Amino acid sequence: MKAKLIILDGARGAGKSTVSAILKEKMENTVFVGLDMIRNLITKSKATDDFNAVAFDAIFSLTNSFLSNNVNVVIDSGITKERDNKLKDIAIKNNTDIYMFYLSAPKEVLWERIQKRGEERKRMPDRERFDYTHGMQQAKDFSEFTEIDTTKFNPEEITDLILNKIG
Repeated sequence: MKAKLIILDGARGAGKSTVSAILKEKMENTVFVGLDMIRNLITKSKATDDFNAVAFDAIFSLTNSFLSNNVNVVIDSGITKERDNKLKDIAIKNNTDIYMFYLSAPKEVLWERIQKRGEERKRMPDRERFDYTHGMQQAKDFSEFTEIDTTKFNPEEITDLILNKIG
């Protein structure tokens, strides 16, 4: 069976990391690659445009390497259209099926989730940064994505919807 590339996109608080973790548990021969994972590999990294460019270069390289070795890849990250296109090119190069999902929720629901996560981690979120990143994410065209409203399903159900879609 050929490898699959699964992209989970959506705003902060949509559930991308949670769903990714469950997918990784339920799928065989699967690796999780994301911006936060790369950020955690680099000491004292900050979420700047320059850092993100370097991190996405690493994500592209890792994705290409895993897919070329027939390993499924789940990417959890808000991605620009240009980066989507780069990932599509990598999938085509590796004769891999690509599945793109947009996890959505109303803005205030996302903010509540982020605040709760901040309380649990004892690190309160920045509303201004959230508003900025949410606005950037909302400007993206998700017409090629399968949208899943995360207020209607729990993470396990979302994972099952994705698994059913990818076969």
